[in-house]
This record gives sequence, C-alpha cells and structure tokens, in this order.
Amino acid sequence: MPWERSPDDGRGWNAVLTETGLQRLRQTWPAHLAIMRRHVLDHLQAADLPALTAALQRFATDAPHTDPNTAP
Repeated sequence: MPWERSPDDGRGWNAVLTETGLQRLRQTWPAHLAIMRRHVLDHLQAADLPALTAALQRFATDAPHTDPNTAP
C-alpha cells in the first residue's frame, strides 16, 4: 500500500488509495451499507433519526476537508 507524508502534519503518514483499492471499495460498498443498516440503523426508532442526523452533520462539518493533491 502506498503511503505519503501527511500534508497537515509531517510527523504522520496517510495511506493512498490505489485504483485497485478504489475498485475493491466499490465492490464492497453494497455489503458495507447492508451491514451498517443491520447493525446500526435497524436498531433506531424514528424519533432517534433527527439526533443521529444532527450528529453526523456535525462530524461532516467539523472534519478537515484537506485535499492532499492540493496541499502546500
């Protein structure tokens, strides 16, 4: 697996997704979604969904959006 130095912190390393890895990710995506539904979403009540949605939106908003291909 290819690695590259973290553009945010030179002490860290990031794994680089290869074309082969991307193809494998695409192949496994349906199974991953089914597992997430079975182990997480199927256990939620309708009343839980707004809180879960709000939490996931905070994760998405707070996560760094650094594109390693455009980092200085």
